[in-house]
Amino acid sequence: MASLGALLMLLLAMSSSCSKQEGDFGKTTLIGKVFKQEFAGDIVIREYYSPEERVYITYGDNLSYDDWMRTSYDGSYKFENLTSGDYRLFAYTACSSCASGVEPVFLDVVIDGGDELMELPDLTITD
Repeated sequence: MASLGALLMLLLAMSSSCSKQEGDFGKTTLIGKVFKQEFAGDIVIREYYSPEERVYITYGDNLSYDDWMRTSYDGSYKFENLTSGDYRLFAYTACSSCASGVEPVFLDVVIDGGDELMELPDLTITD
């Protein structure tokens, strides 16, 4: 009987601590592309959808990224199986005034439920 009581308490604790959070195991897919511009001074000399760029995603108000992927040959990326909630996507762009030489370009996304495919605006970066 003691083990049944412990199991019941564990199930109760788990059910009371469960709340819907951002992340995997949902039905929404985010798709987008990374668009790169190359400059000579102030003049754009090349523009294209950039392959092999890293795109990061954070769930909710996390300070560190939760997942990342590289763009395909056509600059496209896809994050699948997301639940309702707030997300932030980002890629790095060149920054001549930054100590690291790069800075993030952010795209905030809200998923409000449903089985959906969300096409996002381009993340534009520079080189």
